[in-house]
Amino acid sequence: MSSLLLPYGVVTEFDGLQLHLSRNSPTGYTGVTQEGSRFRARRGGQQLGTYDTAVEAAAAYARDRRRERGEEVAGAAEED
Repeated sequence: MSSLLLPYGVVTEFDGLQLHLSRNSPTGYTGVTQEGSRFRARRGGQQLGTYDTAVEAAAAYARDRRRERGEEVAGAAEED
């Protein structure tokens, strides 16, 4: 990873997926927003679901990116 300094405890991989980090997102992950006590994943205007943790939402975002590129995706169960 380039010169991005990661705070202690930031998860960069989950369920075999490389998570997409964002300096501009309060959650720390691209495409993930917090709504109350839950986290919503969105990509390109598409709702990917709501999750208990930011990491789970970030994994949904990463899975969707993999699908778009035609890569095989493991653990693709979605929660809503």
